[in-house]
Amino acid sequence: MQAVTQPRTRDEVQSETRTDLLTEWVRRHKGVLRIAVIGVGGITCSLLEDLTRYLVYGLGPVGPLRQVRLVLADGDRFERRNVERQSFRELLNKAEAKGKELHSLFPVDALKVGVVDRYVDNGNVAGVITDGTITFLAVDNHRGRVTVMKHCGTLEDSVLISGGNDLTTGDAQLQLRVGGRWLTPPILSYHPDILRGAHEDTRRDGHCDDERALQQRPQVLFTNRSVATAMLDMFYALVSGWRQGVERPPFHEVFVDVMRCRMATSAAGAVPTRDRTINANRRIEDALHKD
Repeated sequence: MQAVTQPRTRDEVQSETRTDLLTEWVRRHKGVLRIAVIGVGGITCSLLEDLTRYLVYGLGPVGPLRQVRLVLADGDRFERRNVERQSFRELLNKAEAKGKELHSLFPVDALKVGVVDRYVDNGNVAGVITDGTITFLAVDNHRGRVTVMKHCGTLEDSVLISGGNDLTTGDAQLQLRVGGRWLTPPILSYHPDILRGAHEDTRRDGHCDDERALQQRPQVLFTNRSVATAMLDMFYALVSGWRQGVERPPFHEVFVDVMRCRMATSAAGAVPTRDRTINANRRIEDALHKD
C-alpha cells in the first residue's frame, strides 16, 4: 500500500526558497564580517561587550564566514571622571583600552580587533568604514555623524546603526544600503537637525565625550544603556531577518524615554530614488561648506 504524502504548507514551501541574506552578504565580502564602532563613550561602553559576545558565540554558523573584523575608533582618552558612566580598566586612549579588554575577554582566532586611536573625519573615514561594513555610530557631535552618514551613503553595501541621547531620552536610527540600493531612508533625509548642528559644531569630527560637551550635555548611565539596547535590538532584528530572507526590519528608528520606561519604533518609510539621493548629497555639501 502506497503511503499518502501530505501536501506541504505555504510556510514550508517559502522556508525552502528563502535566501539567507546574511550568508550572501558575507560571501560578497570574501568571508569576512566587518564591524566598525565609531566613538567609544557611554553608549559604546554599554553595548560593546554584548555585541562582541554575540558575534563570537551567538551568531551561529554562517556558511562562508571566516573571520569577524571589529574596528574601534576614537581619539579621546579615558579619564577618572568617566567612571560614572563608562567601564574601563586603564587610563588609555578609549579605542585602545577597550580593544585590549576585548582581546582578553574573547581570545578566539575568528575575531580580529583593530584600533584607530584618532577621531574619524573626512580624511580617514574611507579607511575605517569600507564596503560591506556594519557600523555602530555613537559620537557626541553632529559633524562626526554627518561625516559617517554621508560616507556610508556612497557605499554599495553598508549598514549604519546610529545612536545618541540627551539626559533621559534618546534615539537610534538604521540606515541600510544593499547592492547600491537604499532599503531605508538615509538618516539625514529625515533629520535635518543633524545637518544644522554639523554647521554649528566647531569641535573635531568624531570626538566623544570631551569635557566641554559633558558640561553642556550631562549624561545618565541608564539613558546610555537604553540607547545601546535599542542599537543592539536593531542589529539583531536585521541579522535575524536576513537569515529568513527579509531585507530590512519593519522600522528604521527607535525612541527611548527612561523616565517613562518607554521604547517606541518608527515604521520604515519610503526609500529615495537615485536622483533624490544625489540632490540630498548636494544639499549636505552646501550645508557643510556654508560660510
